[in-house]
Amino acid sequence: MTETAGGPGGVGEQSPASPREVVLRVPAVAGSVALARSTVAAAAAAVELTVDRIDDLRLAVDEAVSLLLEDAVVDSDLVVTVRWGLEPTIDVTVSTQSATGRVPGPGGFSWTVLSALVDDVSGSREADGTVRLLLRTSLAESVW
Repeated sequence: MTETAGGPGGVGEQSPASPREVVLRVPAVAGSVALARSTVAAAAAAVELTVDRIDDLRLAVDEAVSLLLEDAVVDSDLVVTVRWGLEPTIDVTVSTQSATGRVPGPGGFSWTVLSALVDDVSGSREADGTVRLLLRTSLAESVW
């Protein structure tokens, strides 16, 4: 795990006005789900989300990763990017190479779960076959 934007003060001491990003790149296998959840939870704790909001975000990441792993190309990477500091949100992007290019969307049970756990969820596909899910949670319930 790499903090790609940060200062000497560490993740927990960042001001909401300065952008921060943490990127996790792991194999796109079921065993990576727990690491993705933990990484996102640590970042959410750093911006001082409430415990309930951290738990919701952790569950949403679990669901998003599981959705993408169903269609992931063998030996591809799962990339989880957590961003905060530019807007009053914490944004989690989960992406991997898709075998079919199928983008999860509204209508299924998993999408309903995601929509209940975060403030906004969207999916997209890149020209190279990468499928992304963006989970956005407001920092309104943090101390910022």
